[in-house]
Amino acid sequence: MKRERVETLAGNGTVSKADGSVIGERAYALTVWADILSDGHGGETPRVTSTEGRISVQGPEGTALLGQNLILELEDGRLLPFFFMDANGKICPRGDLRK
Repeated sequence: MKRERVETLAGNGTVSKADGSVIGERAYALTVWADILSDGHGGETPRVTSTEGRISVQGPEGTALLGQNLILELEDGRLLPFFFMDANGKICPRGDLRK
């Protein structure tokens, strides 16, 4: 099995809480990765497995938002449910990118 980058995303998006209240516009830098799996017949099948990256935080909000269920709306309109893993903006997705 090998891993390859599927997409690199950077821009400004809107971060909201799960209840819909808007936190604000924040810069993001994300990478979408796929594990390339053998299909058992000599071919390969890509499977998106993870999104990694950071979203900018302002002041103490990184600490205040740790572990909360949040949503990032990217510039292209897709949504990424996530939570902050640390106070510096490292994220952990709670699902896949969706329209």
